[in-house]
Amino acid sequence: MTCESSNFAIVSHYAERMAVVSRPKVKDGEKGARERIIDEFWVRARKTPVRKMSARMLSDAAGCNRSTFYYYFDGLAGLVEHVTEQAGYSDILAREFAAVMAGEGDAVELSGDDLAKLDDLCTIVHLNRAELAELGAVDQLNAVWSRATGVDPGSLSPERRALLEFATQGFLATLSYRGSLDNAIPYDELSLIIRNELAPNLMRAITGGVDYRGMEALSGA
Repeated sequence: MTCESSNFAIVSHYAERMAVVSRPKVKDGEKGARERIIDEFWVRARKTPVRKMSARMLSDAAGCNRSTFYYYFDGLAGLVEHVTEQAGYSDILAREFAAVMAGEGDAVELSGDDLAKLDDLCTIVHLNRAELAELGAVDQLNAVWSRATGVDPGSLSPERRALLEFATQGFLATLSYRGSLDNAIPYDELSLIIRNELAPNLMRAITGGVDYRGMEALSGA
């Protein structure tokens, strides 16, 4: 075997060893490191902007090392994406935006669990408004609006697109403001005001009279 092929074999051997990461062990009756990291994230997310967190901070608090953190999550952004999807926050945000913009009906049908999640969501939006914008939250709401109306935002005139931006940014700002008040404003009352007083006229102005297809348009989306 030549020196070059020998070196290649050694490098390949260690590359294979590094690629195989064993799953962190969990003792019976104890929460695993993954669950502890998520718990520590939520302890902080209700009072601290995500930009002030770090993998080291959460790992230390969870009693594990950073390699364990990165075993489970693709950095802090990966953790945030996981916990928000896992808890259904993205679905709630989309559903509520579609509901208030529809302006249909007086009933706000939210379970106690969803209302608790909305409180968390308002707090998170309040603490992370700029980061949410960077992560494309407004684009996601525009996509929800498009599915529910059948109108492509890209087809709107600049004036009507500006109104759509007002609606999406305003919705996030409303959640943020509620979060800044420790969610003291009852969400159902706030939602009804937007539905009954603001949304119908705003929708007509944005779409030019196109009928809003409503929540059924979001099923399976």
